[in-house]
Amino acid sequence: MDSAPAAPAHSTRAARRAGSSRRPGGMSGREAGGRRKGIEFCCRIHREMVMTASDGVRRRHARVQGGAVLLAILAFALPAAVPARAQNAAAERHRIHADFMSYLGSDWLERGERITEEQPERVLDAMGLRPGDVVADVGCGSGYYARRIARRVQPGGTVYCEDIQPEMLDIMRERAAAEGVTGIEAVLGAPDDPRLPAGAVDWIIITDVYHEMSEPEAMLAGIRRALAPGGRVALLEYRAEDGTGDHILADHAMSVRQVLLEWRAAGFELAALHGFLPSQHLFFFRSAGGGDADDTLADHDVFAALEAGLVDVEAHGAGAGAVTLRIRRT
Repeated sequence: MDSAPAAPAHSTRAARRAGSSRRPGGMSGREAGGRRKGIEFCCRIHREMVMTASDGVRRRHARVQGGAVLLAILAFALPAAVPARAQNAAAERHRIHADFMSYLGSDWLERGERITEEQPERVLDAMGLRPGDVVADVGCGSGYYARRIARRVQPGGTVYCEDIQPEMLDIMRERAAAEGVTGIEAVLGAPDDPRLPAGAVDWIIITDVYHEMSEPEAMLAGIRRALAPGGRVALLEYRAEDGTGDHILADHAMSVRQVLLEWRAAGFELAALHGFLPSQHLFFFRSAGGGDADDTLADHDVFAALEAGLVDVEAHGAGAGAVTLRIRRT
């Protein structure tokens, strides 16, 4: 029987699924108490209002409503909170990378439970794919998402299926051929380069793979190079905020804060954060500076509050479709 290859660096999906209060410096007790009062509330930002670029009126309303709240928070507490948080930001980017899945476990990627656990068709609906689109599935594995994408972008579209295991690409080809799926091109990537054509891809999807990449900075640089003007990235990761269970290990889940720290440093900005999946975050990213001024609430205001340590993020799935920013007392 074949043995699993030595762990190269990133690949398809996870091999294993398991499952302080302080007073701001330089303030009196009364001033600190007043500041605590000022930030003791929650703001709920609904995905239908906040991050969809298709509805300008709702987007602008959400920006005014959510942005004003977060900017008020920053005015209260940012000066005192930034120094301590800034010291931790770089360290948080250097996390432990998870083990990757060998091609020998590819059948697990095709399990029937994924339809309800991950709702792939709903994810693709949110992406708004159209015939003729060029899409890349980075860490494609057996092609579970790629086959669904290929059907949506025909006629005229292309799906680049990238993986660093040639055996996994063989499995992907076999499954696509068995289902009569066309328009797929296999790409043998490297741990530090997806090897996608530069400036050619409308959408890149990364499904529960990013946490396994051992060279995330180099990979993100390659992903950014591959995006066409106006191109976006759909990133799915299990929610660390929910804790872990029997089928998800701690290093196979990521928080909103951790993802934003790493992607913003790589030159991306958040275009959308969807909360409708039962157990996963769904982020939409684009290259920084690639959107209009009304569609920047998530990247600038939310990240600023996260970076300052002023908020805890709770992404509620199972149909709730909302992201809650819970203000942390200082």
